[in-house]
Amino acid sequence: MNRSTLQGFSTGVLLATSILGLVYYMEGNNQPDDKSVSSVQHAQQYLDSKGYATIKQADYEHLLQAQKNQKHNENSAPHEKDKASHLINKAKIEITSGMTSMDISSKLVEAKIIKNSADFEQYLAKNQLTTKIQIGSYLLSSDMSHKEIAEILTNTN
Repeated sequence: MNRSTLQGFSTGVLLATSILGLVYYMEGNNQPDDKSVSSVQHAQQYLDSKGYATIKQADYEHLLQAQKNQKHNENSAPHEKDKASHLINKAKIEITSGMTSMDISSKLVEAKIIKNSADFEQYLAKNQLTTKIQIGSYLLSSDMSHKEIAEILTNTN
């Protein structure tokens, strides 16, 4: 074999390989072979056995979006709640003869000075102030504590 024969042979092998490769890729064999399907199933089984979950990309993106929406709602909800809790209600409460501590605490709840009448009544009873409430008009606000309200209503500043 001389040099030109060897060059011709190698050029033929190269040309034949190029044509076969071109035909293979141009044919459009789009169906996955059984080997790749088996590999995907094997990978899913392996991940499942290790405690991992596999989901499709579209489902993953949907979950991320839902999580972002939930965080946004959680961040905005407390902000609205904080605004409402910072509102201070003021009211003039008229205490007349014959009113009980239950009547007074109900009036305070209606005027939004206190949130729970039972808590205020319990405070008055615990501190023995139910019988010391004075008749009169009092300017009260929702930022006052039970102690402050009781001191004003009993004139025990």
